[in-house]
Amino acid sequence: MAAKIDGPGGEAAAGGASFLWDIVAGLAMSDATGRWHPVFFRPAPMPGGADGGREFCRYRSVAHHAEGFATEAEAQAYVDGRAALGARDSGGRWAWAGDGAPLITHFFRTASAPPAAPAPGPP
Repeated sequence: MAAKIDGPGGEAAAGGASFLWDIVAGLAMSDATGRWHPVFFRPAPMPGGADGGREFCRYRSVAHHAEGFATEAEAQAYVDGRAALGARDSGGRWAWAGDGAPLITHFFRTASAPPAAPAPGPP
């Protein structure tokens, strides 16, 4: 059974459920209201499978917390609470005009990709 992201009050309907896809989350800040909105993404591979088998895949936003939160910390806590359902926090932050739904397309590391190697330090 798939979990709902947009249940009553923006709460996920957990009940032991998990997401069907590799769901990635981030935060969008509304320029119109100054509120932070958790945004959830699902895989949306390139046409013709151009990104198939690669470390990164194209994702598109599919849901957001409509009311949002007054602070970034509150919105982050909401995202952190979705980890139990399988949502991965990307740490991404986007500016959003605040009109309609935030429509974002972004490339994220796939869940099956090995962790990124640390950046080399100074010599």
